[in-house]
Amino acid sequence: MDNKFSYLYATVPTQFIEVNDLKFAYRSYGKEGSIPVIYLNHLAAVLDNCDPRVMDGIAAQ
Repeated sequence: MDNKFSYLYATVPTQFIEVNDLKFAYRSYGKEGSIPVIYLNHLAAVLDNCDPRVMDGIAAQ
């Protein structure tokens, strides 16, 4: 497993999970063991619709 501390939002790999024949994409990085932050985009959004500086700042905390 890669070290999540070495990732930035621009380089973290996209992962997928399938539930009831629906495929969901997600990215997970930051400090393990911390309180998770779940960021939900609006309808028809993509994972890259947010500012990487904001996401990196949240992941660092």
